[in-house]
Amino acid sequence: MNKYITFIRHAQVENPQQIIYGALPCFGLSKEGRENTKKKAVELAGIPYQKIIASPLERTKETAGIIQRESFPNLEITFNESIIEWVYITQGMSRQEWNSPQLASYKRVYDRNPYELPEEINGTKYESFTQLEKRMKEFLRQLLAESESYVLVVSHGDPILVLLSSLTGQTYQEFKSTNPVDFLSTNTLVFENQKFVKLINLPQ
Repeated sequence: MNKYITFIRHAQVENPQQIIYGALPCFGLSKEGRENTKKKAVELAGIPYQKIIASPLERTKETAGIIQRESFPNLEITFNESIIEWVYITQGMSRQEWNSPQLASYKRVYDRNPYELPEEINGTKYESFTQLEKRMKEFLRQLLAESESYVLVVSHGDPILVLLSSLTGQTYQEFKSTNPVDFLSTNTLVFENQKFVKLINLPQ
């Protein structure tokens, strides 16, 4: 029996100062984000999802809640810390700061290969991309052991990109160049007997 696990990134966030929010609280959806999520819910409505799992951050909770109310009112949402956003020195910075000369060396590494980013900066340790990949794969392993055939997972850009690139045998940057995992984009992993078969948009 096939299993379909759809990863969807949260919708647009209310963030006029262009802060890199990471795992910071209180970054909810913008009006556009809420409206677009309602439209996405219509697109998802015909798929027989049996479970919704979301990261516990505000933007993913809100995205999952709208989808549930609009299209899957009989399903409960389960929140899981394992699919939370990746956190680095950039958390709380503006995009302008991240692109400043002071951080240029880290930005270049991130753009080239984020797996090479240092785990410790100025005495503070951060999650590496290797560790991020490991936790996302462990989440997937546990999910595959469960009985549901159709699961919707609401998560964040980097965690989704890391998992999908790893499963498809591409580098992070190779995958991102063709599938940037934009707001509300859907990527469905298809498994047969717990073995990854292919990546599609949505189940037919």
